Amino acid sequence: NHATKKTQDMVKLALFAGIIVVLSMTPLGYIPLGAVKATTIHIPVILGSILLGWKAGAALGGLFGLTSLIVNALNPSLTSFTFSPFYSLGGVSGNGWSLVICFVPRILVGIIPYFLFRGLKKLKGVHFTVVNGENASGVGILPRQAREIFDAGADVVTLGNHTWNRIQIADFLEDDRYTLRPANYTSRVPGRGFGIYDGPRGLKIGVINLMGRLQLNANLDSPFKQVNQILRREDIQQCDVVLVDFHAEATGEKRALGFYADGRVTALFGTHTHVPTADECLLPHHTGYLTDAGMTGPIDSVLGVKPEIIIGKLKTKMPARFEWAKGPCKMDCVLFTAEERTGLCTGVERLSIT
Repeated sequence: NHATKKTQDMVKLALFAGIIVVLSMTPLGYIPLGAVKATTIHIPVILGSILLGWKAGAALGGLFGLTSLIVNALNPSLTSFTFSPFYSLGGVSGNGWSLVICFVPRILVGIIPYFLFRGLKKLKGVHFTVVNGENASGVGILPRQAREIFDAGADVVTLGNHTWNRIQIADFLEDDRYTLRPANYTSRVPGRGFGIYDGPRGLKIGVINLMGRLQLNANLDSPFKQVNQILRREDIQQCDVVLVDFHAEATGEKRALGFYADGRVTALFGTHTHVPTADECLLPHHTGYLTDAGMTGPIDSVLGVKPEIIIGKLKTKMPARFEWAKGPCKMDCVLFTAEERTGLCTGVERLSIT
């Protein structure tokens, strides 16, 4: 509920503020480079802005400025008069403009990322976003991670074969209708496999989450049977747009379901393999299709994991503890354009953002 989310946001804000204060008290926060100091404090400010909003970002940016003022007054470098009115070098002293230079740019560092991030969606005309979040915790997802994905701009979060690796998600799936688990699990498990949501301009958007059986879990109900049952529902038939996330291993199973649902859904995209496929297309009856959307994570990795760990595991056939690779990351995604009147797809664009 609203009160719980507000409390969680206050706790997150306090954590980001604590990180800023701790960094400012160590050489990691302000790194001496001769006449100037480099800083890493902008990182928690930017993250706080994206996750918590521009007001929280501005507050964190203000705290960033305050730590800069204190550090330049108590531990000055040759250029500290630029940021502190309490320091002078020779005949040059800081003044009121020093406070402006110290605070205003850092507050803007906390404001601008929020609007840039939101602007990316507007730049491409994105009106509704579905994120498969089942590996947010490595394997599985925790409730707080689902909330962070929503805070970052997702409308619906879908899951897959690692749904139950973090059992803490079970109650959350019961309470939150915007987080879906595969619909072809038995009806006795927590949560739901499809939902209907409000889109732009009053549109109703249906989202279906399914999982493949080949090389994953043969005990699941047939995704073909399940999608057919859902699409026959009156409430789904009233939707203007219907999207399907098919979490599956076998490309043949994914393509077969795409053709099976062709003309009955707006778009069907695959997830699970972490590797984006180059077969984005409009199927014969104008359903947008992509076999796999890829992943969000480190570029120099094996499905997000340090390559040497996977190499060792494959060579020795011994279990290994996964550690996530570091370095530059990418975000793979696919954009579907739909015609409002018919709900059919008119365009498919695959993207990899680095």
